[in-house]
Amino acid sequence: MRKPLSLAGLGLGLLAGCAPIGQSRQGPEVRFEYAAPLQGPAESVALAVQGDQRVVVDRVVTRMRRAPFTPGRVDPTGLSAVATYAGDPEPYVNCGYVLAYVPGANTPPQVYPAARGQLAFQRGPNRTPAERRMSLNAQVTVNFVPQPGSTLVTTETRYTLQKPLDTLAYPSGEAGAQAEAITFSTGETATFSQGTVCQSNGQLERQALESLLSEGASATP
Repeated sequence: MRKPLSLAGLGLGLLAGCAPIGQSRQGPEVRFEYAAPLQGPAESVALAVQGDQRVVVDRVVTRMRRAPFTPGRVDPTGLSAVATYAGDPEPYVNCGYVLAYVPGANTPPQVYPAARGQLAFQRGPNRTPAERRMSLNAQVTVNFVPQPGSTLVTTETRYTLQKPLDTLAYPSGEAGAQAEAITFSTGETATFSQGTVCQSNGQLERQALESLLSEGASATP
């Protein structure tokens, strides 16, 4: 089970018993900083594949019928195929990192991926317990363009990150909920209102085309 973390810029402390550094509610509050992705977003994949187009399409569609994908529509003319993914963002999205500093500790900060799907923290001056989850819904479209003696295979992916922020029941009876979503395509970035920058890392597209990549299909500029 992954350890929870908190986002920078919110003035949050982690829940007692859940914090990766073991801070209690009465102990010093951990300081958080956010670091945006160091590199730009992954670009769309484009491959030149030798051989019959129908064989190329069948290989890609066969892969897109397996996890982590849910298969979608296949163009009867063999020009495109669609699959979707719903689940943990961390393997497929880069949202930078959260750095957790322990007060008074002469040690490097603990570093966590900001795309991690679940965290618990304490919110506001009353240290209200809350839980933040992030989920990813993505649609991958693979296009097949006939070329003389080969097939040009390209990908287009649309990513939607959803981040409901739920305030859990507290002794004072406080409760509430907030939600936010951002959408971007491969090669783009998007930013949540709190400043978290997210972008694709290219792994979802590579998984869709792994049967071609494993056999040395050549990438095009």
